[in-house]
Amino acid sequence: MSDTLDLKCDNKTFAGEFIVIESGTATLHLKSFTELKEQIIIYAVPDLTPLVDIFYPGYNINLPNDMEINIGIRGSDDYGLSKGKFYYKFKEENTKNLALKKGVIEDTIYFKWDLSDLGMLPGDEISYFAEITDNAGNINKSKTYYIYFPTMEEIYEEISKKENLVQKDLKDLQIEHSDELKEIERIHQKLMKERELVWADQEKLREAITKEKEILNKIDEWQTELERTIEKLNQGIILDQESIERLQEISKILQEIAPDELKEALENLQLALDKTPRDLQMALDKLKQSQKDLAKALERTLEILKRYQQEEKLKELAQMAKDLALKADEIEKLAEQDKDLNIDKDIAELNKGIDELFQGLGELAESEGLEQEIKEALEQIAQQASNISEYSSASLKDKNKGLNRMAADLERLYESFVKGRAANLRKSLIEIMNQLIDISKAEENLYKQNQKIDIEQQDQIISATKVVAESLYAQQIKSLYVTPHMSKNLAKAIRHMNKAKQKNISSKNAQEAMRSINLVCLEILRNMEKVGEGSSSTGMDKFLDGLSKISKGQMSLAQSLTGFFPIPVSGLSSEQKAQLQRLANKQRALREALESLRGEAGANKYQELLDNITSEMEKMEQALYQYKLDRELIERQKKIISRLLDAQKSIRKEDYEKRRKSKPGKDFLTRERPKTLPEDLGEDQLRELIQKALRESYPEEYELYIREYFKSLLEER
Repeated sequence: MSDTLDLKCDNKTFAGEFIVIESGTATLHLKSFTELKEQIIIYAVPDLTPLVDIFYPGYNINLPNDMEINIGIRGSDDYGLSKGKFYYKFKEENTKNLALKKGVIEDTIYFKWDLSDLGMLPGDEISYFAEITDNAGNINKSKTYYIYFPTMEEIYEEISKKENLVQKDLKDLQIEHSDELKEIERIHQKLMKERELVWADQEKLREAITKEKEILNKIDEWQTELERTIEKLNQGIILDQESIERLQEISKILQEIAPDELKEALENLQLALDKTPRDLQMALDKLKQSQKDLAKALERTLEILKRYQQEEKLKELAQMAKDLALKADEIEKLAEQDKDLNIDKDIAELNKGIDELFQGLGELAESEGLEQEIKEALEQIAQQASNISEYSSASLKDKNKGLNRMAADLERLYESFVKGRAANLRKSLIEIMNQLIDISKAEENLYKQNQKIDIEQQDQIISATKVVAESLYAQQIKSLYVTPHMSKNLAKAIRHMNKAKQKNISSKNAQEAMRSINLVCLEILRNMEKVGEGSSSTGMDKFLDGLSKISKGQMSLAQSLTGFFPIPVSGLSSEQKAQLQRLANKQRALREALESLRGEAGANKYQELLDNITSEMEKMEQALYQYKLDRELIERQKKIISRLLDAQKSIRKEDYEKRRKSKPGKDFLTRERPKTLPEDLGEDQLRELIQKALRESYPEEYELYIREYFKSLLEER
C-alpha cells in the first residue's frame, strides 16, 4: 500500500499527519532550487490485547446460603483501558457495565452480586465471565466460571464419596505403616545386637522415616479436606446437618491419629542418625511406642468408619423401602380408579426397585463386623423382598402389603440398631468405670498407711488394670466416645504403679496412679452423657431435619414436573394424567408432613411461615389433581421451595451462631481439583510480563525492540 501526503510548511518547519497501519519505508521528498529524497524507516509499534481475570472467587462454586457472591475483576493493558462488561447466563444471557476507570493501564473492580431474584432451583447453574476493551478497540474476555445449585442427592453422593476415599486411603496407609513398623523393628533389633548400623541400614532407616512422614502428611491433608467440605456444606444453601456431624466426627478421629509425639519422635530419630549408636537406640525406643499408637489409631478409625457406613446403609435401605411402599400404594390406587390404565411400566420400575433393595439388604448382611442379630434380621427382610420380587407370583396388592411391612421392619431395625449400639456402649462403659473405681480404692487401701509394700498385691492390681485397659480398647475401636486419651491415662497409671513398688516413692506414685484412673472415670462419665444426645444446641434438630426432608421431596417433585413441558397440542395422555395423580398424592403427603411439624420444638416462631407454605402446597395439590399445568403452577412451586429453604436458613443461622458464638468467623474457600491444563496456558502470563516490562524504566528508543521481542514470543506460541 502506498500514498502521498503534502506537508505544510511553516517557516523552516514541515508538518503532516497520517495513520501507521504496519511497519514500512517512507520517502521524504524536499524540493527547492534542488531536490532531496531521503528514505525513512517507520516502525508500527504493536498494541496488545488487554488482560482480564476474575480473580475472586476464581473457581467454580456452589450457590452460597445467602445467595450473594463477592466478585473481583482485574484488567490491564499496555496503552489504556476503555470499558468493561460483566456477562452472566441463566436461562438467557444478561450483561452489566463495569465501573472501569477509562484510560488507566490497570484497574481492579469489586462488587457484590445478589442472585436471590433469579429464582434458582436445585440443579440450576449460572455461567459468568468479564470482557474488557482497550482504547484501540481490542477486546478480550476472561475465563468462564460457574455457580451451581446442588441437589440433595448430589450432596449425599459427594459426602459418601469422600467417606469412601478416606476409608480406602486409610486402609492403604495402614498396610504401608505396618511394613514400615516391621522394617524399623528389624533395624532396631540389629542395632541392639551389633551395636552399630552399616550405611545400607542407615539409608533404609532414612527411607522409612520419610515414608512415615508421608503417612502423617496424608492424614493431615484429609483432615484439612474434610474441614473444607464441612465449611462448604455450612455455607451452602441446602443443609444436611446429620452429614455435617458425621464428617465432623471423622475429622476429629483423624486429629487423634497423628499425634505430635510421633512427629517429634521421627524428627529426633532423623537427628540421631548422625549421632552415636546409643543416641540412635534411644530414639528408636521412643519411636516404637508412637508407631504402635498410630497402628492402633488407624485400626480404630477404620472400624468406626465401617460402623458409620453400616448405620447409614441401613438408614438408606429403610428409606428406599418406604419410598417403594408409597409408590406401590399409588399404583394400586390408580389401577382401582381406572381399570383400563396401563400400569406395566410402573410395575416394571417397582420391581426394579425391589430388586435393588434385595441386593442392598444382602450386601449389608454380609458386611464384616455386623452384629449377629442384625444380620439375621436383614436376611429375613431380604427373604420378604424375594417373595414379592419380579420372579414371584405376588400380585400388586401383595407387593404393596409386603413393602409396607418391610418399610416398618427396617425402620424399627434401624432404631434398634443405632440405639442398641449406644446402649451396649453405655453398659460396657459403666462396667469399666465400676472396675476402675474398685482398682482406685484398692490402690488407695494398699498405700494409705505407709506400711511395708505388698509387691504381690500391687502386681495383682496392675494385672487387673491391664485387663480393664484391654476392655476399654475394645470399646475404643468401636466408638468416638472412648478416646485414646483414656488409654494413655491408664498406661500412665500402670507406670506409676510399677514405680510405686520401689522404696521411698511408693506413696507419691500411688497417688499419681489413682489420679490417672480417676481422670479416666471422669472422662467416661462426661462422654456417656453425650451418647444419644441431640445435635442441635437449641433443641430444634427434629424440626430442622423435618424441613430438610420436605424440601428434598418438594425439589424432587419440581424436577418431575419439568418433564411435562411443553404440553403436547393433543393434550395430556392417560399415562401422563396418571403420573400427575401420583405427583398430587406426593404433594399431599408433603403438605401433611409439614403440618405435622407444627408441634416440634422451635416451630412456634415459624407458625406464620408454615401456614403460608402449607396454603401454597394445598393450592399446588388441587391444581395437580385437576391437571392444571401452567406458568402459575411452576411459579408456585418455586415459591414453595424458596420459602422452605428460607426457613431452614433462618434456623441454621440462629443455631449456628449459638453454637459458635465464642469463635471468630473465618472465611474458608474450597477450590475444586484442577482440570486438564489448557493448551494456551502461559499466553496471558506472557502478556502480563510484556505489560510489566513496558512499565519499567528504560530508554524510550528500546520500547520498539522490547515490543517486537515479546511479539515474536507470542507468535511462536
